[in-house]
Amino acid sequence: MPGSPCHDEVVRAFGPGIRYANGRIDRAALGRLVFADARQLRRLDAIVHPHLLAEIAFQALKLKRGGSAPLAVVDAALIVQWNLQHKLDGLIVVDAPERTRLARLAAKGIPAERARRIMAAQLPAARLRRAADIVIDNDGGLAGLRRQAKAAWERITAMP
Repeated sequence: MPGSPCHDEVVRAFGPGIRYANGRIDRAALGRLVFADARQLRRLDAIVHPHLLAEIAFQALKLKRGGSAPLAVVDAALIVQWNLQHKLDGLIVVDAPERTRLARLAAKGIPAERARRIMAAQLPAARLRRAADIVIDNDGGLAGLRRQAKAAWERITAMP
């Protein structure tokens, strides 16, 4: 969000060329920079990680104090990579085979070589699956994905 400390730090670190005219970060432009150079990716992680942790902790505390939500969902692809899974009561991993992920990235206009660099910067699927309490396989159609998501929700909401 323009004006937030994290946003401003990212723009200072990577330059104004990663912003749209409205001030928002152009994630595709930033991605081209960080997935082409592992040092730049580490630099981005070093900026974003503390802000993300603080925001997760703040929102969790707010929910706990308010007592209005029986559970909270954290949608963050790097939970396991940043070793944060131990801070959660449960972890759901949504996974698809490499060929499917490559095809989906290609459909978004991301060239195969860049897609492979992005995927190489991520943890192997096997490690994510081992860390998960629930795995959702996202290699089929939307109906199958919905069935698995519903089953995962039922399992989670049944937890004490």
